[in-house]
Amino acid sequence: YADSMSQWEAELGILDAWEAVLDYGVIPVSWSAEDAQQFMESQTKWAEAIAEKDPRTAQLLEIIREYREYAGLD
Repeated sequence: YADSMSQWEAELGILDAWEAVLDYGVIPVSWSAEDAQQFMESQTKWAEAIAEKDPRTAQLLEIIREYREYAGLD
């Protein structure tokens, strides 16, 4: 029950947030697959530069890499 309520409250929070940003005048934009790939590549470079200096970030990136491989995303 607690998990279901947590998920439900999170969904409601997301809907409220979308309503707020739309009311504020933000215009949602959908990215092309190419733009999303370019963004991911630039973020990966940025994160890897930080990971070189921070072992905890390096560990996090390794967990993400392992998950992406497990999920068949890479």
